Parts: sequence; C-alpha cells; structure tokens
Amino acid sequence: FFFFFFSSRRRHTRSSLVSWARRCVQETANNQIFDEGAIILCKSLIAKSQIKTLNLDKNDIGSNGGEEIAKLLKANSTIEVLALNNNNLGDLGAMAIASSLTLNKTLTSLSLNHNSIGDKGAAKIGEALHKNTTLKVLYLTSNQIGNEGGEKLAHGLEGNGSLQIMALDNNKLGDPAAEAFLKALNKNASLSTLDLNDNKGIDVNKKCIIENTLADRNPKAYQLNNLIKYM
Repeated sequence: FFFFFFSSRRRHTRSSLVSWARRCVQETANNQIFDEGAIILCKSLIAKSQIKTLNLDKNDIGSNGGEEIAKLLKANSTIEVLALNNNNLGDLGAMAIASSLTLNKTLTSLSLNHNSIGDKGAAKIGEALHKNTTLKVLYLTSNQIGNEGGEKLAHGLEGNGSLQIMALDNNKLGDPAAEAFLKALNKNASLSTLDLNDNKGIDVNKKCIIENTLADRNPKAYQLNNLIKYM
C-alpha cells in the first residue's frame, strides 16, 4: 500500500485532492480534507477494492462528509476498520453512516469518538445494530448521547450477535440507560466490554453490576478487551 500525507493544513485544491485520492490511501488522519475531500476520496475508494483500513480522524468532514462515507460503505466490500474520530459528524452524519451498517457486510471496527453525536444519531445506530452481523467494535466516546439514545443502543444490542466492544464513556448517560443495558445483556451473548465510565448520571453501583455481569460470563474476553482498550 502507498501512504500519502498533505504537509499543509490549508484547504486543498481539487486537483491535489484528485491526485491524492487516486493513490491507495490507508492513513489520512489530520489532513483537513473537509467535505469536498471526503466526496472525492469516497468516489475513488469505491473502485479501490484492496483497502481494508481507513483512518480519517480529524479531517472536519462534517455531516456532508458522513453522507459520502455512508455511500462508500454501502458500495465497498473490503474496508474492515474505519476511524472517523473528531470530524464534527453530528446526528445527521451519524444517521447516514448508521443506514449503511444495515447493508455493509465487511466492516468490523468503527470509531466515532468526539463527533457531537446526540440521541437521534445514537438511536439510528441502535436500529442498525439489530440488522448488522459483522461489526465487532464500536467507539462512541465523548459525544452527547443521553438516556434516550442510550436506551436505543441497548435495544439494538438485544438483537445483535456480533458486537464485542462498545465504548460510551464521557457521554450524558444516566441510570435509565444503564438499566436498559443491563436488560439487554440478558439477551445479548456477544458483548464482552461496555465502557460507561465518565457518565455522571450513572450510579456507580449500576455500572459495577454491568461490569461484573460481563466479566462473569466471559472472563478471558473481558480482560483481553479491556487490556486492548487502554493500550
């Protein structure tokens, strides 16, 4: 694979973006490609079937860029790991990406940390989890997800059999969401790690019950996934 980075942080010309997108890009984090760059990149990657890992962290692609990523995921059959942290996706971008998860059969890891995703975006992701059968890791750290969104995500877990790690630390979750997750764990057998840290509305005892439930049913997977999470 080729790696290509922009040395400048300015908004890039269309010609430079086209030239870059034609390369076999894996690592494009922190390049300020904006929504225009996301459009060009996604159109290029639909034809680049060998790409398995795509890191677009800190590119300010916004909700429009999120919609283009969704189109890519619906058409692409090789990307397994996708990082979209710090991109200002918002609910609209998250909802678009969620719609692609109902069709995509190859993505196993999705990172959506620090994207101002609220209850609406989380609800759509929860709906997608009901149908998705391949996603194993989902990061939603440091967003704006409250109890409504948390309950929808928990409900999505009830019908999901593939997700192993879900990170929801530093959101706006409370006890209603924690109770919903605890209920979901009675039906979900795949999840081994659920990070609910730094959600001030969740009683510490409820969080401990969830952690103990996960640790008791699969100790080795719980320990391994927590080790990986903090590496």
